[in-house]
Amino acid sequence: MPLKVDSETRELERLVRLGRSPDCPDLLYRYLRLYTEKFSQQGVETSRAYLTRVIDLLLETICDPLVPYHWRALCLDSIHQPVFDLSNLPRTENNRRLLRNKTYEIGVLTRHLFQYGGAS
Repeated sequence: MPLKVDSETRELERLVRLGRSPDCPDLLYRYLRLYTEKFSQQGVETSRAYLTRVIDLLLETICDPLVPYHWRALCLDSIHQPVFDLSNLPRTENNRRLLRNKTYEIGVLTRHLFQYGGAS
């Protein structure tokens, strides 16, 4: 089942991903609140798909050297929220595997990013 995202959410995702308003952290916070407002009551499949989408978008933003550093740092500081929400989904083997893989991916990418000076 594909995840259906409205145009307002897509535009918010674009703004977060590109970091066009790096001095407006409310933009990121509003995007993170969308899960609670729109998707948390939609079932496990939809929740998992949306949370994976949020985590992937934040990881792409964190790793993009063209995005202002402080926006990337804010995304890194905030990535725990969707990871926590993902950990609260029912503990099926698929959900555990996804959580383990996303946690590993975050650790590897951010360690590489900060170890080799990608965040300068």
